[in-house]
Amino acid sequence: MRKEVVITVAVLSALASVLFFMTQNTRFESNIIACKHIKNNFKITYAQLKKDPVISFEKNNQALKKLSITSIEENSFQFEHQSSNYKLNLEKLIAVETLSGETLIYECELTKFKM
Repeated sequence: MRKEVVITVAVLSALASVLFFMTQNTRFESNIIACKHIKNNFKITYAQLKKDPVISFEKNNQALKKLSITSIEENSFQFEHQSSNYKLNLEKLIAVETLSGETLIYECELTKFKM
């Protein structure tokens, strides 16, 4: 009877450690940032900024575009679309759009998906 208990505990602990290591190793990651302002809204999708500095950008439900990031800092990144410059703060979840001297501030929401 003791052998059965020891074997059961060993199998359960091995299974728990395998599941733990599987959760620590993500194979796919997707981040979606949706930003809203009274005039406009936009959505950004990216996998990882440091490895692949390309984002998908959709503004006011227009066509999805691939854009390159111009600058990556610790908690923010910048990119350009048409004649607008965007700076997104990932810590405060605020985006700033600068267009011909006009500045729009967006409130953003981040959704992360890991698999």
